[in-house]
Amino acid sequence: MTESVRRVAFATMELGSSWEAIVADDDLRRTWLDDDVDLVDGPPTPVDEFGEAVDPPRWQPITVPGHWQSTPAFADEDGALLYRNRF
Repeated sequence: MTESVRRVAFATMELGSSWEAIVADDDLRRTWLDDDVDLVDGPPTPVDEFGEAVDPPRWQPITVPGHWQSTPAFADEDGALLYRNRF
């Protein structure tokens, strides 16, 4: 009796490169994939308690692999980040 050998081809993808990241606050965690959110520049412009527009957060370049705190934009962050890249 002969054993059949099953061969599976694997494709590899290098993930180390420049990605983009943004601090994952509660609102952004819920909306970052919504159709009405501009993924190029970040979420809709937030307003303060007086209804005045404040600067929205922006996606920042980040090197992967690496620790987010080694990137100046995230050096003081200790929470979650959202990462994105286009393949």
